[in-house]
Amino acid sequence: STNFTTDMTTGNTSNFTTQNASEHNLVNASASAVVAATVSAGQDLCAYGYTGPMCGRCQIDPPHYRASFSKECVECTKPELSFTIILIAAVVVAIIVYAVFERDSISRFYDRHEVSFLILKQNGTIIMVTVQIIVGLSNV
Repeated sequence: STNFTTDMTTGNTSNFTTQNASEHNLVNASASAVVAATVSAGQDLCAYGYTGPMCGRCQIDPPHYRASFSKECVECTKPELSFTIILIAAVVVAIIVYAVFERDSISRFYDRHEVSFLILKQNGTIIMVTVQIIVGLSNV
């Protein structure tokens, strides 16, 4: 029996016998295995978060995205973290809105406790300078 095959590299069509078919399939299987091994081995050369030819794409598992400014692949954050950031931002906005609309009551509160705030400011400055000195000495 005669079969026809097409050489994928040259596009030439040739015939071969059934006897040669098993050898041909073995060669094709070996070539496929070499290509698969090369592709998987090449993936190990990419930095974390990168994949594909010349490591030019971001990984899908775990999910990554390409940062618009740095063009680096960055791992997606957890939805819980995004919710926490949004919650903190909402609280900060609420405090600012309250401060703008209740400026008079805040001003009266500050006037009543001005001495306490000045003492707190002075002690806070002393504590911060002390921490900076300790951190500076620990790096020596």
